[in-house]
Amino acid sequence: MDAMRARGVEPMGVGLRQLEGERIYVVTVSESDASVAMGLARELEQLFEEESESVVISVRSAPSASTVVPGPVRSLSDPRVDALVQLLTSRSRTSEAQPSLSYIPNNTANIAAVTGTRHHLVFGRRGAGKTALLLEARREIMRHDHASAWMNMQPLRSEGVERTFLHVVRVLFESLVTEVHARDLTHAQFFERLNDMRNRVRAQLDRSALTTTAIRRMIPEMQDTIKRVTIGLGGRLYLFLDDFYYVPRIHQPDVLDLLHSITRDSDVWLKVASIRHLTRWYRASPPTGLQTGQDVDIIDLDLSLQDPGAAANFLSEVLTAYCNAVHINTTANVISREALDRLVFASGGVPRDFLTLAASAISIDRNRTGARAVGISSVNQAAGEAARTKVRELEDDLASNAGYSAQTVHALTRVRNFVLMTAVIHIFVLTSEIRNKILMSTAS
Repeated sequence: MDAMRARGVEPMGVGLRQLEGERIYVVTVSESDASVAMGLARELEQLFEEESESVVISVRSAPSASTVVPGPVRSLSDPRVDALVQLLTSRSRTSEAQPSLSYIPNNTANIAAVTGTRHHLVFGRRGAGKTALLLEARREIMRHDHASAWMNMQPLRSEGVERTFLHVVRVLFESLVTEVHARDLTHAQFFERLNDMRNRVRAQLDRSALTTTAIRRMIPEMQDTIKRVTIGLGGRLYLFLDDFYYVPRIHQPDVLDLLHSITRDSDVWLKVASIRHLTRWYRASPPTGLQTGQDVDIIDLDLSLQDPGAAANFLSEVLTAYCNAVHINTTANVISREALDRLVFASGGVPRDFLTLAASAISIDRNRTGARAVGISSVNQAAGEAARTKVRELEDDLASNAGYSAQTVHALTRVRNFVLMTAVIHIFVLTSEIRNKILMSTAS
């Protein structure tokens, strides 16, 4: 944005969103510069009129910094606690449009793995951090000037194999077209082939009916085009597929097999985020999909409560990042250590559940006069209220797999009734103090 700087406007941030046939630049400026920046945006858009894609420059003004009361939080009525609850509620879920507030890796090796030249399946429960990891990996590969394409699979949950495949390929080709323009290589012969293949894919998607034979006949040309373009660009392309479990399980190996076919012998790498028990990535007869160990590696993000200390440390770091964002120096000002331990167990070690339960528990305790920090009883209440939401999420996860939803919920209900009514099993949580004493006595 050198043109803006030349006119005395200093952008605070620039984001790029690539849509089909359109590039949208979102420029953030101070409130005092907003009116001037909007006028400059219109002038700059005119410079891109000769481009094959429409270019839009959207100007956003950053809110003025609020006045923060210094010092520790004395009670849950502190305005900073309000801000914390709002932040926990609004930023606990990550997406392409809204990345993590602050990425805290539960395993630093995961970033190195997912940015490597290998196909990967990234597994984890809802809220385990799959999307956050892919987004962090995407930021990392962009720093090294590699290309990326991103597709959330949820909108394709009702599509068949061929249409799902073509939608992903369309996004892949759109990303390659953007890269060719960015590197000023539109004069190259491979760009003509790329543009032709993109148009053919669009034409197929416009058809009311698709035939498997017609699509599969396009595979060799797609593979050759992608190979030529990536060689011409001189860099890698990473294809990120988020929420792959929404694709019906019966179709998953076929979709992955088609994508694997068009990316063979090219510097293109599939990074697929899904839930393990809702994913079938390989079918043995006939061999279809991605075979573990040979074609693809697995990254598992599920934290195990077999090591509650590691889970507690990781989740405490995540909560600390949110507290720091609203100028709360320590989590102890808001949540007691015992309540924090209970949150870890109540959430099952899942970061998103941990954050949403924390927000709910804080809201419950804030209704008590003079409450200074969240206690265990509020965490228990928040967990109970969240149970219905978790069942709805489970039903949503299984919706694209006919028959599984009702069976799974029925089985879950039977287990719950057995635990609560028949076996009279009581579940208790060790506080950190008791746990440490047990560990010390065991060691001695």
